[in-house]
Amino acid sequence: MDLTTIKLVSTPRPVAYAGPLKSADYNESMREILLDLAQVSGFLNMIVIPALAPVAAYGQNEMPPITGKVIPANPDSRENIFYDESSGQTLSIADSLERLKDAVDSIRQTVEDIRARLIAVQSRLATSNQTDITTALQALQVQIDDLNNRLAALESGGPL
Repeated sequence: MDLTTIKLVSTPRPVAYAGPLKSADYNESMREILLDLAQVSGFLNMIVIPALAPVAAYGQNEMPPITGKVIPANPDSRENIFYDESSGQTLSIADSLERLKDAVDSIRQTVEDIRARLIAVQSRLATSNQTDITTALQALQVQIDDLNNRLAALESGGPL
């Protein structure tokens, strides 16, 4: 039996009004027990074992570091920030944060490029007496500055 194809299924059952719960209240059939074991197996293989892998490299009396490099970010997600398509592996918390930082840096660079172009257009328009367009561009520059400030707050961990 391939355990990767088994899915967890919950079956509601009436519970006795008096007395402690029994095993039969949770798992009535062998199929349900197998389903539960498959879920536990997936949790152990996907979360616990990778998180405890660094422990094997240390001696019995040494405390191993549990860092963001060994803890999976979100093993259930296939989004780009949590999953590497090329390797087919779930990313660690540290890898996910690096991807997020790269995305913020890319957005920051794009905002800076737009800001530089906007300033160039504003200076050309200022010399040609087109004040209505200049006013609209100044409002756009205020919005870009606000976006830039929010990105800086995101990088520093402050409030958005």
